[in-house]
Amino acid sequence: MAVLKMKEIADSRTGRVAAAAKALECQDKLVTAVNGNTILLPAGFSGASVTLSFPVAGSAKVQLTSSPQALVEEESASVAWVDWPHGVVSSIKQDVIMGKATAVRQVNISGESVLDVRA
Repeated sequence: MAVLKMKEIADSRTGRVAAAAKALECQDKLVTAVNGNTILLPAGFSGASVTLSFPVAGSAKVQLTSSPQALVEEESASVAWVDWPHGVVSSIKQDVIMGKATAVRQVNISGESVLDVRA
């Protein structure tokens, strides 16, 4: 799997990213029962919005880590992944990551799932 970095998103009205209120987002879609791509969070950031949705029937969970980003980018086996508090879900679920997570990923159990992360 790949390591994805969050991208700036533009204001829908102006098409520009406001310097004072930069928004970041990243989306990962899975159609098989595997670990998703790792999405790196901005360093030292707390409060990312995470939404797990299902275009068709499926089930999945979100995992997060506070392991150093260098280890995450290397896809090191020593990265400690922790399940989010909702466990495996099969309907749209949203949460806010509080704390110093460095990355998130989805683990698809069945069907198709989409992880959307906004910071």
